Amino acid sequence: MHYKRKQISKKKMMIRSVAVLACLITAAVMGYFIRDINRRFPNPSVCEQYTKDSPAMLDGLEITPLSTHIYSYDEYRERYPDSLDAGEHAKDWKVIVYKLAFRNTTEKELRFEADSFLAVAQNSGFHNGVSQENRKKNQTIQPGEVQEIELSCTVTEILIGKKWFQKLEEETYTLVYWWYPVQKELVFTNE
Repeated sequence: MHYKRKQISKKKMMIRSVAVLACLITAAVMGYFIRDINRRFPNPSVCEQYTKDSPAMLDGLEITPLSTHIYSYDEYRERYPDSLDAGEHAKDWKVIVYKLAFRNTTEKELRFEADSFLAVAQNSGFHNGVSQENRKKNQTIQPGEVQEIELSCTVTEILIGKKWFQKLEEETYTLVYWWYPVQKELVFTNE
Protein backbone atom coordinates (compact mmCIF):
# COMPACT_ATOMS: atom_id res chain seq x y z
CA MET A 1 0.00 0.00 0.00
CA HIS A 2 2.80 2.37 0.87
CA TYR A 3 4.42 1.51 -2.46
CA LYS A 4 1.28 2.55 -4.43
CA ARG A 5 1.15 5.91 -2.70
CA LYS A 6 4.75 6.65 -3.70
CA GLN A 7 4.01 5.55 -7.25
CA ILE A 8 0.95 7.89 -7.50
CA SER A 9 2.94 10.66 -5.94
CA LYS A 10 5.75 10.20 -8.48
CA LYS A 11 3.21 10.20 -11.30
CA LYS A 12 1.68 13.49 -10.09
CA MET A 13 5.13 14.99 -9.71
CA MET A 14 6.03 13.97 -13.27
CA ILE A 15 2.81 15.53 -14.66
CA ARG A 16 3.43 18.77 -12.74
CA SER A 17 7.02 18.91 -13.98
CA VAL A 18 5.95 18.43 -17.60
CA ALA A 19 3.24 21.13 -17.21
CA VAL A 20 5.71 23.61 -15.67
CA LEU A 21 8.28 22.86 -18.36
CA ALA A 22 5.65 23.38 -21.10
CA CYS A 23 4.66 26.74 -19.55
CA LEU A 24 8.29 27.86 -19.36
CA ILE A 25 8.94 26.89 -22.99
CA THR A 26 5.76 28.72 -24.11
CA ALA A 27 6.74 31.85 -22.15
CA ALA A 28 10.26 31.79 -23.62
CA VAL A 29 8.95 31.44 -27.20
CA MET A 30 6.40 34.24 -26.67
CA GLY A 31 9.08 36.48 -25.15
CA TYR A 32 11.37 35.85 -28.11
CA PHE A 33 8.66 36.73 -30.65
CA ILE A 34 7.55 39.86 -28.77
CA ARG A 35 11.16 41.06 -28.59
CA ASP A 36 11.71 40.22 -32.26
CA ILE A 37 8.61 42.14 -33.40
CA ASN A 38 9.50 45.16 -31.25
CA ARG A 39 13.03 45.16 -32.66
CA ARG A 40 11.84 44.91 -36.27
CA PHE A 41 8.96 47.38 -35.83
CA PRO A 42 9.86 49.96 -33.17
CA ASN A 43 7.50 52.79 -32.23
CA PRO A 44 7.53 55.58 -34.82
CA SER A 45 10.17 58.13 -33.88
CA VAL A 46 8.90 60.71 -36.36
CA CYS A 47 5.46 62.30 -36.29
CA GLU A 48 4.43 64.39 -39.28
CA GLN A 49 1.71 66.94 -38.52
CA TYR A 50 -0.45 68.61 -41.13
CA THR A 51 -2.53 71.74 -40.55
CA LYS A 52 -4.85 74.05 -42.45
CA ASP A 53 -1.78 75.84 -43.87
CA SER A 54 0.10 72.65 -44.79
CA PRO A 55 -2.33 69.97 -46.03
CA ALA A 56 -1.54 66.27 -46.19
CA MET A 57 -1.39 64.11 -49.31
CA LEU A 58 -2.80 60.59 -49.22
CA ASP A 59 -2.88 58.59 -52.44
CA GLY A 60 -3.74 61.61 -54.60
CA LEU A 61 -6.10 63.23 -52.10
CA GLU A 62 -5.04 66.54 -50.61
CA ILE A 63 -6.54 66.60 -47.11
CA THR A 64 -6.90 69.89 -45.27
CA PRO A 65 -8.03 69.90 -41.62
CA LEU A 66 -10.44 72.84 -41.34
CA SER A 67 -11.98 72.85 -37.86
CA THR A 68 -13.49 70.94 -34.97
CA HIS A 69 -16.60 71.72 -33.02
CA ILE A 70 -17.72 70.14 -29.76
CA TYR A 71 -21.46 69.65 -29.31
CA SER A 72 -23.55 68.40 -26.43
CA TYR A 73 -25.60 65.42 -27.53
CA ASP A 74 -28.78 67.56 -27.79
CA GLU A 75 -27.02 70.22 -29.88
CA TYR A 76 -25.62 67.50 -32.10
CA ARG A 77 -29.05 65.89 -32.65
CA GLU A 78 -30.48 69.31 -33.48
CA ARG A 79 -27.74 70.09 -36.00
CA TYR A 80 -27.57 66.56 -37.49
CA PRO A 81 -31.12 65.16 -37.22
CA ASP A 82 -30.38 62.26 -39.58
CA SER A 83 -27.65 60.90 -37.29
CA LEU A 84 -28.15 57.70 -35.41
CA ASP A 85 -30.14 58.19 -32.21
CA ALA A 86 -28.35 56.69 -29.22
CA GLY A 87 -31.32 57.17 -26.86
CA GLU A 88 -31.60 58.56 -23.36
CA HIS A 89 -28.29 57.17 -22.05
CA ALA A 90 -26.45 59.47 -24.52
CA LYS A 91 -27.59 62.71 -22.86
CA ASP A 92 -24.22 63.06 -21.06
CA TRP A 93 -22.17 62.49 -24.20
CA LYS A 94 -20.22 65.07 -26.15
CA VAL A 95 -19.76 64.75 -29.89
CA ILE A 96 -16.68 66.12 -31.66
CA VAL A 97 -17.23 66.97 -35.32
CA TYR A 98 -14.15 67.30 -37.53
CA LYS A 99 -14.48 69.25 -40.77
CA LEU A 100 -12.01 68.39 -43.55
CA ALA A 101 -11.55 69.44 -47.17
CA PHE A 102 -10.60 66.75 -49.68
CA ARG A 103 -9.24 67.67 -53.10
CA ASN A 104 -8.65 65.04 -55.75
CA THR A 105 -5.32 65.88 -57.43
CA THR A 106 -5.38 62.92 -59.83
CA GLU A 107 -7.08 62.27 -63.16
CA LYS A 108 -9.17 59.42 -61.79
CA GLU A 109 -12.10 59.07 -59.45
CA LEU A 110 -11.00 58.40 -55.84
CA ARG A 111 -12.84 56.99 -52.85
CA PHE A 112 -12.55 58.14 -49.27
CA GLU A 113 -13.41 55.96 -46.26
CA ALA A 114 -13.78 57.37 -42.75
CA ASP A 115 -12.45 54.09 -41.30
CA SER A 116 -8.94 55.28 -42.19
CA PHE A 117 -8.86 57.81 -39.33
CA LEU A 118 -8.52 57.61 -35.56
CA ALA A 119 -9.50 60.63 -33.46
CA VAL A 120 -6.92 61.48 -30.78
CA ALA A 121 -6.86 64.20 -28.12
CA GLN A 122 -3.30 65.13 -27.19
CA ASN A 123 -3.55 65.90 -23.46
CA SER A 124 -6.10 63.41 -22.17
CA GLY A 125 -4.92 60.54 -24.35
CA PHE A 126 -8.48 60.01 -25.58
CA HIS A 127 -8.78 58.11 -28.86
CA ASN A 128 -11.80 56.82 -30.72
CA GLY A 129 -12.90 55.81 -34.19
CA VAL A 130 -14.80 58.26 -36.37
CA SER A 131 -17.80 57.98 -38.64
CA GLN A 132 -18.90 60.09 -41.57
CA GLU A 133 -21.82 62.42 -40.96
CA ASN A 134 -23.86 61.45 -44.00
CA ARG A 135 -23.29 57.81 -42.99
CA LYS A 136 -22.05 56.77 -46.41
CA LYS A 137 -19.59 53.89 -46.28
CA ASN A 138 -17.29 55.62 -48.73
CA GLN A 139 -17.33 58.91 -50.59
CA THR A 140 -16.44 59.31 -54.27
CA ILE A 141 -14.39 62.38 -55.22
CA GLN A 142 -14.09 63.28 -58.90
CA PRO A 143 -10.81 64.53 -60.49
CA GLY A 144 -10.11 68.14 -59.49
CA GLU A 145 -13.14 68.20 -57.17
CA VAL A 146 -13.02 69.62 -53.63
CA GLN A 147 -15.43 68.26 -51.03
CA GLU A 148 -15.89 69.22 -47.41
CA ILE A 149 -16.56 66.16 -45.32
CA GLU A 150 -17.50 66.02 -41.64
CA LEU A 151 -16.41 63.16 -39.40
CA SER A 152 -17.62 62.71 -35.84
CA CYS A 153 -16.83 60.74 -32.71
CA THR A 154 -18.42 60.54 -29.28
CA VAL A 155 -16.74 61.21 -25.95
CA THR A 156 -18.04 60.26 -22.53
CA GLU A 157 -16.84 61.10 -19.05
CA ILE A 158 -16.29 57.40 -18.40
CA LEU A 159 -13.95 57.22 -21.39
CA ILE A 160 -11.56 60.03 -20.38
CA GLY A 161 -12.37 60.91 -16.76
CA LYS A 162 -14.15 63.88 -15.22
CA LYS A 163 -11.09 66.18 -15.23
CA TRP A 164 -10.51 65.87 -19.00
CA PHE A 165 -14.21 65.75 -19.86
CA GLN A 166 -14.60 69.23 -18.35
CA LYS A 167 -11.57 70.49 -20.33
CA LEU A 168 -12.61 69.25 -23.79
CA GLU A 169 -12.60 72.78 -25.20
CA GLU A 170 -8.89 73.18 -24.29
CA GLU A 171 -7.71 70.00 -26.06
CA THR A 172 -5.67 69.76 -29.23
CA TYR A 173 -7.44 67.34 -31.56
CA THR A 174 -5.85 65.27 -34.28
CA LEU A 175 -6.93 62.63 -36.74
CA VAL A 176 -4.23 60.02 -37.19
CA TYR A 177 -4.33 58.37 -40.61
CA TRP A 178 -0.92 56.66 -40.81
CA TRP A 179 0.87 54.89 -37.96
CA TYR A 180 4.01 53.29 -39.27
CA PRO A 181 6.89 53.81 -40.01
CA VAL A 182 6.10 57.53 -39.67
CA GLN A 183 3.04 58.63 -37.73
CA LYS A 184 1.00 61.10 -39.82
CA GLU A 185 -1.74 63.21 -38.29
CA LEU A 186 -4.01 66.11 -39.13
CA VAL A 187 -4.02 68.82 -36.41
CA PHE A 188 -7.22 70.82 -35.84
CA THR A 189 -8.13 74.09 -34.18
CA ASN A 190 -11.38 74.51 -32.23
CA GLU A 191 -14.09 76.81 -33.57
